[in-house]
Amino acid sequence: MQLARETRGWWSRRWNHFYCQNEDNVLVQLNTAFGNYRRICRFSNQVFHSQGWLKLIFEATSSETSKGFSAQYESSDCGGYLNSTSGVIQPHSFHGNFTGSSECFWTISVESNKVVLLKFSTLFYTRQTSCIQNYIEIFDGPNTTSPSLGTYCSQTYAYKMVRSSNSTMLIKYVTAPEIFFGSRQDYPFNATYLSTYGPASGCGGTLNQTQGTITAPNIANTGQNEPGLYCIWDITVGQCHFRNIL
Repeated sequence: MQLARETRGWWSRRWNHFYCQNEDNVLVQLNTAFGNYRRICRFSNQVFHSQGWLKLIFEATSSETSKGFSAQYESSDCGGYLNSTSGVIQPHSFHGNFTGSSECFWTISVESNKVVLLKFSTLFYTRQTSCIQNYIEIFDGPNTTSPSLGTYCSQTYAYKMVRSSNSTMLIKYVTAPEIFFGSRQDYPFNATYLSTYGPASGCGGTLNQTQGTITAPNIANTGQNEPGLYCIWDITVGQCHFRNIL
């Protein structure tokens, strides 16, 4: 949500409310886990995000006549259940500075004989140096008790591909206050997923024989590869370990 006063100036948080004394101000109450109040006076280009509900309290304390304030708001979906053979995951976009927090979950479920292949194309967190407060965690199953497939939080992981070992994958997306997405409208992350074949169909697996042959799976017996394959074979012989990716 973006709030804007029709005067020039700056914004202030509640704990800096000294600057808003004797000023018309708006108190924003958020439903978040990282703090519930923000106080704004004069001008703000802040964007606030709240889960489920949001409350505004306007207080006219100035002795001067002013135009009050104007604000824009919109609702957006975050998370959901996906059961198509392929799709795009792209959470809400924000313009300017984002204040608030959210925790969203996407559950991807595909055919029982296939696995989920997820690929990031954008991971746009410009201020963070660790994956503690703002991150994406992927689970190899339908819930957060399933094995973790990794935690991701920066553009370093863009174009990273992650594959489940079964037909279900859970994506957990967590944001904390004050994530800066830049001066233009940006999406915090963008990922595509598709249903593909896994080790049960000959696409990847673990091998420990001293010798053998690896071939691309020919699922339909056409002599050609299936589209969208991402096969990983881990070969361990004694103390040697090799990885072959198709």
